[in-house]
Amino acid sequence: ISAKACIIATCCIGTGCGILAKKNNRFMTNPLGATAIGIVSELFHLCVLLIVVRPFETALAIVKGIGVPFVLVNAIGFTLLIAMMALIERQRGVMVERGRLQSELETATVIQRSLLPPIGSAYPNREEIDAAAWMETAKEVGGDFYDLFPVGADRFALVIADVSGKGIPAALFMSTAKQTLQICLKDIDDIEDAVSTANNSLCMNNEADMFLTAWVGVLDLTSGQLEYVSAGHNPPVIVNGEGAYFAEEKSCFVLAGMEDMPYRKQQLTLNSGDKIFLYTDGVTEAERSDHEQYGNDRLLACIDASKDKDPQQLIMDVRDDIDEFVLGAEQFDDITMMCIRMN
Repeated sequence: ISAKACIIATCCIGTGCGILAKKNNRFMTNPLGATAIGIVSELFHLCVLLIVVRPFETALAIVKGIGVPFVLVNAIGFTLLIAMMALIERQRGVMVERGRLQSELETATVIQRSLLPPIGSAYPNREEIDAAAWMETAKEVGGDFYDLFPVGADRFALVIADVSGKGIPAALFMSTAKQTLQICLKDIDDIEDAVSTANNSLCMNNEADMFLTAWVGVLDLTSGQLEYVSAGHNPPVIVNGEGAYFAEEKSCFVLAGMEDMPYRKQQLTLNSGDKIFLYTDGVTEAERSDHEQYGNDRLLACIDASKDKDPQQLIMDVRDDIDEFVLGAEQFDDITMMCIRMN
């Protein structure tokens, strides 16, 4: 007896809600708004029933019998339906945004990798040295970087650095720091002045208060003499026929931490067959699930055991030793290594 009235009411309510959603979707998806719409819609439904159903006494009896529960139950159902639709729409938006961010992170990873020189058998293509490097970021992009580039006919700059923080902010600051150091080392002959100039440049407009530890060296390929500055960075490992040991160094202040800081150079000589192994603290601070760290002693022992191997294989041995030590524990810091052998 009420079928015709229900059909008319449902079509009118559906059309009305569609128009309202187009004009004021925020009100539609608000829980209070949805409840109000549900109550008004079901009251309208009962009014249509009173108008359409005959005799009127029968329609009135139906409305009196079901009116209150009919309005309440359908209003609650309408509210829940709107809430579920809004939740699904928000989740869809989140998934779309997550996909967009993931795509951008993958692009950022490719760009960051392209900023690092392809150190290996084809680069730097000088018979005087063999070189290898490897980096694994804790996130899609990281703050570590390494660099190897000529600063004269027979002089090469070696750089390895670790920017504070992780992710995209560290990666952006990393690209700035890498370019700044490269420009300063190419334009300024004295390594102390070059690092000091780079530090002051990085301090300017550093509103994010980021900093980096860095080890910067300039190697003379003809004599094997290496001048270097350590800006709060881990000491390199020197490898020769007698074994492996940490280079003695006096570490200076980090870069981008404070303007006009003094940076003092130190010197050592690499003889034929000697290697220098550079790394970031992600190597020595790699942790197992019980929070035990890889440490300096294990690093030195691993390098000593691989002292006769070429730079590429030595780096791979250290990487494998770290993997064996951490036993699949999550990586919390970027891991970067670079090794140079003097021929």
